[in-house]
Amino acid sequence: MKEFLKRGRQSIYTYQEFIELWDKMPSLLTKSKNMADINFLLKKIFSNFVVSQNKVEKYTLNEPFKELELFNDTRRRVRDSNP
Repeated sequence: MKEFLKRGRQSIYTYQEFIELWDKMPSLLTKSKNMADINFLLKKIFSNFVVSQNKVEKYTLNEPFKELELFNDTRRRVRDSNP
């Protein structure tokens, strides 16, 4: 995880580095005990959270995740409307 954090704070990830980080992110987040590291990774994806009673009520994604979510929602609606 240290290599991703060090690299990510210095510059923008290459596509290959981004894919590698994305694949490893679930295990990195669950294994890490360092809140600064967890915060760094979450800031790569999310720009804002609204939390109420230990639940995320609302969130705002950073790019490209915002576009990916929009694409996925659109695909789901098209699929559901064409049985």
